[in-house]
Amino acid sequence: MNLKNQNQPSEYEPAGWLWTWQVGDPLPALFPIAGFEVSASTSTAEIARAVAESENSVQALLAEGHRAYLTRSQGQPVGFGWCATQTAQFGPKPHRFSLADGQRYLWGFATYPAFRGRGYYPRLLQAILQAETDLSNPSNVLSFWILHTVDNLASARGIAKAGFQRVGTIVFLADGKFGLTIHHDNIDRGQSGAALLGIRLIR
Repeated sequence: MNLKNQNQPSEYEPAGWLWTWQVGDPLPALFPIAGFEVSASTSTAEIARAVAESENSVQALLAEGHRAYLTRSQGQPVGFGWCATQTAQFGPKPHRFSLADGQRYLWGFATYPAFRGRGYYPRLLQAILQAETDLSNPSNVLSFWILHTVDNLASARGIAKAGFQRVGTIVFLADGKFGLTIHHDNIDRGQSGAALLGIRLIR
């Protein structure tokens, strides 16, 4: 699959793919992996060790409503990911945006090199979907969003296996801003995604 062949107009440079999963969407069954565990940690020291960041940086993220999810296999740390609940950002020159009630943005995922290729990533994503849904108000329909750079095939495969729908392509515009080109069958979710990120919708 060529992630850069999106049939975009020449003035739009593909930057990443945007995906979504909403409560009520199908969730593919993934075979269980013995000894695989996911936990939401609030320990700044534990998270800092896992993500290789300072405790001050981790504490700032927690204070902004980010939740850290850590994965283990047979008791060994294998990776991590973040769930934003209030504000988030993406891009080389950070583009910040706010999350409305009922929206979650997933970001900053990594599987340690020795454990890659074993299917941990989609299982971590599904565990976060379940955990965040359980934490929410039952009447509050959640929408989860995630994106990755156009050349990250591994992320694309893991996100698709977890059950996310691809919404469209984040593109660089000539004015230095971002836009979102959407798939014809995901117009409503494309509009929601562009509104969430605060970027231009390109039909």
